[in-house]
Amino acid sequence: MENTPEDLMGIEEIQVFGKKAVKIYGILGANYAQAFYWFVEEKPEESIIQIDGNTVEIDLDSDDKNEIVATTGTIPETRIYMLKEGKIVVSDINKLIGAKSVTLQDKDKKLFEVYFEPNKPEQYMYYRDSFIKK
Repeated sequence: MENTPEDLMGIEEIQVFGKKAVKIYGILGANYAQAFYWFVEEKPEESIIQIDGNTVEIDLDSDDKNEIVATTGTIPETRIYMLKEGKIVVSDINKLIGAKSVTLQDKDKKLFEVYFEPNKPEQYMYYRDSFIKK
């Protein structure tokens, strides 16, 4: 999309799921972000994943391997992509906890802002595959 700010598009080398990857990200239209992850050491047919939304790589479960947190929509829906038993699994956080809106608020503290009803934000921390109210 023309006039896209530098921080909303790019190509970078990262580590995700304990693997070396190249992340290619940008926006395809107003509020339609997308990222591709190319795992350079994988077989070609298994080497690329596409994720809709703004993505952040973060070690949520403290296993020294980054997971991917992706947020989409004007009413934010958040999904977490993790590697479990050699397969990428996706958790839809909004559906799992019954929230209307979920966003990653602080990457360092693994803190999420959650709305179950309008104008009443709550804070949750990710800890051991669960969300704990702060």
